[in-house]
Amino acid sequence: MNAIMQTIYERLAGLFRRKKGTALFPGGSFGYDYAGFYGLTGAPAGTDEMVHEFQGWVYKTVNRRAQDIAAARRYVQKVSGGEEELPGSHPLARLLARPNGFQTGRHLLWISQIYADLTGNAYLLKVRNGLGQPSELFYLDPRFMRIVPDEERIVKGYEYTIASKKVFIDAEDVIHFKYPNPRHPFYGASPLQAAAYEIDIDNASKRHQKAFLGNNPTPRLAVEAEGHLLPGTVEDLRRQIREQHTGANFGNPMILHQGAKVKPLTLSPQEINYLETRKNVRDEIITVFGVPASILGISEDVNRANAEANHYTYALYTLEPLATLWDELLTNALAHEFSSDLRIQHASLVPANREEDREDTEMLLRNGVTTINEERAYRGWPAVPGGDVHFVPGDRIPLTATESSS
Repeated sequence: MNAIMQTIYERLAGLFRRKKGTALFPGGSFGYDYAGFYGLTGAPAGTDEMVHEFQGWVYKTVNRRAQDIAAARRYVQKVSGGEEELPGSHPLARLLARPNGFQTGRHLLWISQIYADLTGNAYLLKVRNGLGQPSELFYLDPRFMRIVPDEERIVKGYEYTIASKKVFIDAEDVIHFKYPNPRHPFYGASPLQAAAYEIDIDNASKRHQKAFLGNNPTPRLAVEAEGHLLPGTVEDLRRQIREQHTGANFGNPMILHQGAKVKPLTLSPQEINYLETRKNVRDEIITVFGVPASILGISEDVNRANAEANHYTYALYTLEPLATLWDELLTNALAHEFSSDLRIQHASLVPANREEDREDTEMLLRNGVTTINEERAYRGWPAVPGGDVHFVPGDRIPLTATESSS
């Protein structure tokens, strides 16, 4: 393992571009002591624990968000002289589609969004070619990243630890995605941190339930018999229940001795409360992440109408803002290194609202704003005879007829 880590370190160390004469840590006193005031001695405390919470409902929710953000089609747009989508052969478009030799663009963004949701931060390393342009992108684990502040540039660079060795990376070579954090100027605050108490409760409940099931002294049924049963009869009855009515034989008809009755033992109030607590905590966790239950496959009180409404609001209020943040960050930190008139955009993740689209179409046609053929062309349909005439409100007579009569 040490040999493998050494190889990885040497590979990354060769990729990191170090400016000649640049110190690893800024010396002297800061005009404002960011490092001293915020205690920047390493990655934010608890980062490793945050990553380890990638399980259960946190896994389901975070992975869902990351998959959906990564699934958006991204393209390069030239904005000078009108908006024009550039072909996939453009160097920046190729970089977005294939950022390095072992990842696609979607996979890179997928893992980056997972790190962002868990730790509040995601880091991408820009590897440059001989011309100084970015030619590869790699994600860096936030657990091993430390920001190096600077009194003039605010962020001088980043210190990345790998195989127990520290490497300095200039700020120009790192794309840092972070959530807003009112408690820290450099590191982001993740949705996971906002749901910390709920996640702790959920973890404690699962540990308690596991211990309870492993050492549960409460049987699920009792057998009542008239009079006193002989020890041999009791053992025969236990063996019959164990062999013929548990495991794969659960549900088989039970034949008892004369006068014996089976009485099921219901869940205790504590167990019932446990189930309700887990459900409430689950709902609070997914609410913090902005993911409706139906998106995660939870079908309680869900029909097609509200499932579609949930999908629409999820895409509009959770996915679109996140995707736009990534667009703006990649445009400023990556696209502008190729040209100042380029920007990175994504195709909208919000599904079409058919009812709203129908009402808009009717309004436009009814008020003579568009023609039938214009609406058909918008949908990719062929034109029809007489479809190029505008209609006016009221009786919806052709506009040409009103002009000729006047």
